[in-house]
Amino acid sequence: MRLVDRFIQRVYGQDGEHWTPYLTRVFLTPRTRWGGLYLHIFHRGDQDRHVHDHPWTFWTFPLNSYLEVVRHLQQGTMLVGCVERFKWHRRSAEHAHRVMGPARKGQRKIVTLVWHGPKERSWGFWVDDAWVHWRDYIYPPDGANSSVIWGSTNPELTKLLEAAAAHTMTPREIWMQRVSFVYGQMMDSNSSVNEGGDVERRAEETYGPCPEE
Repeated sequence: MRLVDRFIQRVYGQDGEHWTPYLTRVFLTPRTRWGGLYLHIFHRGDQDRHVHDHPWTFWTFPLNSYLEVVRHLQQGTMLVGCVERFKWHRRSAEHAHRVMGPARKGQRKIVTLVWHGPKERSWGFWVDDAWVHWRDYIYPPDGANSSVIWGSTNPELTKLLEAAAAHTMTPREIWMQRVSFVYGQMMDSNSSVNEGGDVERRAEETYGPCPEE
């Protein structure tokens, strides 16, 4: 495991038929049960069809403005808003949104500082008027994602791994995506994470060492 992997985490997501970089997370402070400070670099907007909420209250300070779809908590309606740059914006854990992309044409990435507080709840997605836990939404038991990324006894695993290879995900990228899943599990359990190193150690125990480039 490279030293840089203790401080930088890249999250991949499905974009059409391909897995592409979605978010780069830089740990600026150790994450403890009381919170943590990150630099988030969104390489694109959310491709999920539904809005998601969060496990904690957080504050975001965008370095460039971006657009988001927000679910109105009481009415359940969707609104489109602009999160303005160079301002702190407080968001409750129940704030449900979907990041669309930069507000200015020609910009491809969104860069923001994020400070989050202690964990308050599990997080998930709002599908119509029903709340779905993040694990069941992203990695459904009967869906392809869980088998491709995490491995399982699913008889279709070989075919799915071939599909992952066709989508240009290297063994290292698949391993790093597994790290993202471990990170989510540790957030759910409210485990403290020290500069990301605890996440990689847990992933190595589960999936073996990280493949080289």
